[in-house]
Amino acid sequence: MRAAKAASRLALAGAGVAILLSGCASLSPKTTEEVVAQRANERWNLMRADKFESSYEFTAPSYKAVKDAKSYRSLYGSASAWTDAKVAKVECSSDAACNVVMEITVRNVSPMRGAPTLTTAIDESWVKEGNRWYFLPRL
Repeated sequence: MRAAKAASRLALAGAGVAILLSGCASLSPKTTEEVVAQRANERWNLMRADKFESSYEFTAPSYKAVKDAKSYRSLYGSASAWTDAKVAKVECSSDAACNVVMEITVRNVSPMRGAPTLTTAIDESWVKEGNRWYFLPRL
């Protein structure tokens, strides 16, 4: 009886250790590419929701020093036309600069000319200023 209880406790302890170790594995730090991809997706989610003032906060401080939120907003058309936006690829050329390829799907405003939606890829520059990654629009 004691041997059965000891074996049961040992099995439970082993299961507990396995659970703890699997939890630690999920806490591993994200790669630079994962961090940048997450920030890019968050920014586009805000823009698709027509929250340009919030998405402006994702622009680099160096950009904000010369362009205000109104200038930033004027770079883009109607958010209501965007139906999807997702990161297709992130390539970092240094510890402080990455290129993000976004796949953007828009509602076709001339459906007689083909498909109801169109998808295109756009390149974005992301830079690390301080300890944070930011979108850097072209000036």
